[in-house]
Formats: sequence, structure tokens, C-alpha cells
Amino acid sequence: MPKKPQRGRMGNIHLFNKKKPEPKPDPEPDPSQPLYVRKSRRQPWSSKDTQYYRDGYPGKEDNLELNDNVLFYKNKLKAKPDGEILSEIHRMWWYNMDKLEDDHNYIQWIFPIREKGMNRHAQPLQPHEAQEIMADSDACCRFLMSYQMMLHFYGIDLINEETGELQRCERTWKERFKFLCTPWAMHNYLRITRMLKSLGELGLEHYKVPFVEFMLKEACEKRTLPRIIESCLDFWLQTIKDESERERLLAYANQYVTYLDDD
Repeated sequence: MPKKPQRGRMGNIHLFNKKKPEPKPDPEPDPSQPLYVRKSRRQPWSSKDTQYYRDGYPGKEDNLELNDNVLFYKNKLKAKPDGEILSEIHRMWWYNMDKLEDDHNYIQWIFPIREKGMNRHAQPLQPHEAQEIMADSDACCRFLMSYQMMLHFYGIDLINEETGELQRCERTWKERFKFLCTPWAMHNYLRITRMLKSLGELGLEHYKVPFVEFMLKEACEKRTLPRIIESCLDFWLQTIKDESERERLLAYANQYVTYLDDD
């Protein structure tokens, strides 16, 4: 486990620099109450986006001249702008919840995917980079540590590195879950979508089902994360490449949700 860090240096996008108020405690969850889900206007777009991902981005070519992601995961390149090498991000930011919440540049580096993100300094992942990262045992360990760092940020522990099984972090989950249940939590939902796509690109596709299943149980059965349900159904679940698993998890969720028209 990394030592408790000092504050890192990576810059923030100005739009998000304003300090957010501390989230107010939610009322005690009541599983007997209906869990409403809108027939989201995002759904056609999200279906297209996740289908394009599951199909492997047809038409996108591998640019052999781009290697920033593999260099970053080999600890040979600092994240930009004004960032650190990956091992330093893990060491310095692991316990720095404010930094992980407020900085909006690092996520494109620690979870590379084949799409452009908000950080113009981070390049899309290239297929040859993914192969090289997966062939490097140290890079694979760093990628797993990136996943664990973000789980820790969300109040979740990885308890089985073989299967990807998760559980609540008993010391922190109540505090950390609040940051997934606020009106300004959408950036964290987008981060999770990127994280799941990156798992699939870098050899941990089998981690997605335990993650989505964990989040659905918290949202549907325990009602600790009711706000995440639309993003979970529209995006996170849809990143899973195994159709039978997608259908199984959707059937589980449908036992609990009531779908509403957007009007």
C-alpha cells in the first residue's frame, strides 16, 4: 500500500476548479420504495457508443508512431500537463481524495482507451500499445494498481485479483459513496465508463462483470447508490462484451426498477 502522499502537481481544467460543497448525508435507504429510471434521452447515443467499443472500433487504424501510453505505463513518461510518472501518482495520490476528485487530467492517462478525452495532452490508446503494456509484467501491475486506487477512491476493495470480486471498504464506504450520489457526480460516472473500457482494452475484461454487479446490488437491493442506476444501465453494463452477462445483469436490474418516460 502506498505511503500517505503529499499533494501532487497535475493541473486542473479551469471549469472544475470551483470547490464543491461537502455532500449532505442522504436519508436512510428504503428498499421498499420504487427505484425509478427514465427512458433516457442518452440511450440511442449510449447504445451506439458502447456498440462501437464492443466491436473494437471498426475503421480505426493503429498509428505505430504514437507510444505515449506505453511509455507512461513503463514509467518513462510523465502525465501531461504538469504531471508525474505513474508510480509517483500511485504513491502521492492514493490517500489524496481531494486531488483525485478535483483533478480532471489524470484519468485519461491511467485509463487509456481508443477515444479522445478531455485532456488534449493525452493520446488515444493504440492497439500496439495495448499489446506491449499487456506483455510487460511491471506495466500490468501498475495498471492493476491504477484500478485499485480508483476503487479505493470510491470506497471499494478488490478482494480477489483472479476474479475481480469486490466488497465495500468498511472504513470508508459510507463517506466515499456520498460522492457518487450528488448532483455533480456525473464526472465520476464518466470516469467509471472510461475505466471499464480500459479494463477491456488491457486484459481485464473479466473484471467488468463483478464491478457492474457490485454497483447494481448497491443501487437496487441496498439503495446506497440510487443515482448511479441510469449510467450503470446505459453505459457501464453495456461495456461488457459477453452478451449473456449483459442480459443476465439487465434482468436482475429489471426486478427493481420502474421505467418512466422522459416527458
